[in-house]
Amino acid sequence: MYGFKLDKEEIKSHQKVKTVNGYDIDFYAYEGLNIPKIIAEDKEFKLFFYPYKDEYLEFKLKDLIKESIDYLFNFFPEENSYFILNNFTNKIKKENHSSYIIVTSSLIDLKYKVVFKDLNKIATSSDFLPKMDCKIEIESLKQISFIPEDIKYLE
Repeated sequence: MYGFKLDKEEIKSHQKVKTVNGYDIDFYAYEGLNIPKIIAEDKEFKLFFYPYKDEYLEFKLKDLIKESIDYLFNFFPEENSYFILNNFTNKIKKENHSSYIIVTSSLIDLKYKVVFKDLNKIATSSDFLPKMDCKIEIESLKQISFIPEDIKYLE
């Protein structure tokens, strides 16, 4: 089927995080992933999120936030983040972070590369980072091709 795609959607998520250096900072996420209702409510819907380069985490409809029409996947939920936030905040200050999403249903299979950026990024080569809040946005959300290792998620 053609015409289905995933888009970024405005979201407001806030939490306190203790950084690697021991500072308490505010962590804000401004965008989540919009998933069309017809895909999310499909009986075979699954979402696989790959926050790091180790394993995909599996999600179902119950894990999404119901919006007025569609559904929203929050990459940084307050109660259970999929990232180790104290490490993530330290690294995102220096460079953008890439993750991957696979969405499957009886209608379509999609894979996206998600690049997160911190609006408060600083240019430094030092491991010492000043106390600075993180303000995360999705810099890019690009549909990409599946690779042979993805087949197990499509079956």
